[in-house]
Amino acid sequence: MATKPTVAVSYYDDNVAPFATLPNVQSVSWSSGRANITDQWSGSTCLITGRSPSSITYPPQIGNKVRVVVTNGTSTATFYGYVSDWRVLYGITTAYDSYELTIESGYAKAGRGTATITTTAGASTQTMATAIQTALGGSDAVDVSSGWGSTTTAQTLTGQISDTVNQLMATEQGTVIDTGSSFTGAPQSFKTKLGLSGRNDPNLGAAILAFSDNPDLNNAAFSEIEFLSSAQNYGTKVVVQASGLADQSSGTGDYVQTISTINGSTTEAANLAGYVKAELNLATAVPYGLTTTGAVSGDNYWAITAADPANIHQGVSITFRGTTYYCILEGLSFSANQTDWRVNLYLSSSTQNAFFRIGNIVYGQLDQNKLGF
Repeated sequence: MATKPTVAVSYYDDNVAPFATLPNVQSVSWSSGRANITDQWSGSTCLITGRSPSSITYPPQIGNKVRVVVTNGTSTATFYGYVSDWRVLYGITTAYDSYELTIESGYAKAGRGTATITTTAGASTQTMATAIQTALGGSDAVDVSSGWGSTTTAQTLTGQISDTVNQLMATEQGTVIDTGSSFTGAPQSFKTKLGLSGRNDPNLGAAILAFSDNPDLNNAAFSEIEFLSSAQNYGTKVVVQASGLADQSSGTGDYVQTISTINGSTTEAANLAGYVKAELNLATAVPYGLTTTGAVSGDNYWAITAADPANIHQGVSITFRGTTYYCILEGLSFSANQTDWRVNLYLSSSTQNAFFRIGNIVYGQLDQNKLGF
């Protein structure tokens, strides 16, 4: 039997030890990641609504560190970030007053900053990721994975960090994981966490989230799944514009997807064009979206963990009408109120993101993957 979700919002304030708690929360919603494989990576955002703002002695201030925990049974989903806005809406009497708290992730906050990143000709994209890691620094943790496969040209890139991150991810076809790490003790212990992952770093084991139209304790139910229409994510030709190099393309026709990169060679850029074109060809053959709710998932309390931004880039399996699809979680949107919760997952095929892994039942599919580009 489904349980009602509970929401706990904690924020650091110098006047309250160890941290303040936001009362009378009515609803919460957040989004993280991206919806389509051709989208750019943007920062995560969260909105909290509640009532009786006059009961809050020390309201949240812009820049305060915040943790939002939504609990369903014994499982949780957590959002970490910073206060970006606090708004009070006044009714006819104080009994009708309400508030809105807007939160942005560490990547959303840091991405507005500017930095100069210098790349070296022929160097791994991991080197560029490490330079971004150094530029962000400060109170936020930045993790760089080890599975990078592309190289860069010699460039000096000056601009918003978020733009530089997206150029890196276009070149590598990697992933941005926008989450947090800790929220205990002194304020300085809290860090949001940005994960920069290369294209060879999706979850390579069993799917950590499993859904089925015949649910059991290990496979949660879903309320609906969606396959892309013919026009969505459509492209008959992909053009890679690598800085300082001649454009490279794959496919023909007028439906063109253009990607700006800093690939280290025209050969690499051409292979990238072919890879993205193959992704677009596969896009309508696998589920694009999945929706589940607390009411539908019932005793599968763990299903709410699908809403945690830390799951971006992880494996998802969906069994539907006799076929099991293995997917990668690209992004999500989540909402909860006092009676139920709902999460929408945005997916891509595992064969789009991964490369051939010998002996792996999910990623070792002959004629579907290749060793790299």
